[in-house]
Amino acid sequence: MSVNRGKSEVARIVLIVSDVSRIGGIQNRTRNILRETANRPIEYIAISRKHDREISLNGAFSLEKDRDKIIQMFKSWSPDDTVLLIGNSIQFEYPKDIRDIFYKFPIIALGSGQMAFLIQEINILTRRDLLKDNMASCILSFSDGDISFQRQLVIYGQVKIAPPVAIRDINSYDTDKNTKFGYVGRIDFHAKDCERLLGIAQAMKKAGLPPLHIYTTHDENSPDYAKFIELAINHSILDHFEICLNCEDKQRMYSDMRLLILPSKKEAFGNVVLEAFSFGVPVLAASYAPGPVEMMGNSKAGFLLDDMSGETVVAAIQSTGERRYRRMSAAAFERHKYFSIESHIESLERIANDVVQKFDGVNRLPVLPRLRPVDTLLDKLEAANIRV
Repeated sequence: MSVNRGKSEVARIVLIVSDVSRIGGIQNRTRNILRETANRPIEYIAISRKHDREISLNGAFSLEKDRDKIIQMFKSWSPDDTVLLIGNSIQFEYPKDIRDIFYKFPIIALGSGQMAFLIQEINILTRRDLLKDNMASCILSFSDGDISFQRQLVIYGQVKIAPPVAIRDINSYDTDKNTKFGYVGRIDFHAKDCERLLGIAQAMKKAGLPPLHIYTTHDENSPDYAKFIELAINHSILDHFEICLNCEDKQRMYSDMRLLILPSKKEAFGNVVLEAFSFGVPVLAASYAPGPVEMMGNSKAGFLLDDMSGETVVAAIQSTGERRYRRMSAAAFERHKYFSIESHIESLERIANDVVQKFDGVNRLPVLPRLRPVDTLLDKLEAANIRV
């Protein structure tokens, strides 16, 4: 039942996701928020379209199993004290009757990818019906650069919020122990440029460096995993990868890693960068990937390269002595302290309070841009009776 707390106070924040049980940045962040907020005055609830696995986490519901309960919860809540946090355009995975319920509440939109990358996914921008409904009362971003780009596209109402990471008390990085080079993330050629790992592994093998450790998934979360393995076999380089699937143990991933290698030019906001930093692990990333650049602040915590070819990556590795690795580790560990889960939650609650106070029943801020070239193309297709 809704408690009348007045418009100055939020009673609950509802996190709308695709599947909170899956491995990945948004999902992992959502689970951590649920765990960290169990005893806070504000109630936190996560709603997924479905759960692929059992996670036994209080406050996590799936529409597939808990539809009636979810509908009853929404009926008992008021838009005066309840805020929805929706990542990307996840709401469109839900049926229309559920989306209609969402739209009665103030919505905070959180993009997990840079807008510059999202607008390359042209399919969403051709759905005028979805663009019309994709409105919010506030837009959160992890990136100053992304906010600037959004405003050039006439998207406004953004608030910057720092991404969260679990803060560790001790930097256990030791060059005697931390000897492996690794990649953590999805195998996705389009979004993550993972095919570059093949050239990096070849150059590492030629230089006599140890195998590249890959921590990834092999399901739909990694759409190019099978192709990656096929290419590694064709290039006779599979033996220079140590692949670990579906690992969620951060200690296992980072405790003996010397350097995290991120080949992507589109890396969103660098969540994995912060995870590595929390273990004192320096990061090597592309200088033009906005996420790592902003998370790293500068190259003292690793390498920012203009050229991510295998030869250039290996040259950076071979030119770095243990003393510099220790300095980079100290800088990385110090950097992660600015991104605590606690500060993230406190910022989110302040933003949510502001949103409910101003909400008048309508979410008015467009989350995605309307682009003239796309509209012109759609007009021509409609005139020719061609449906996209």
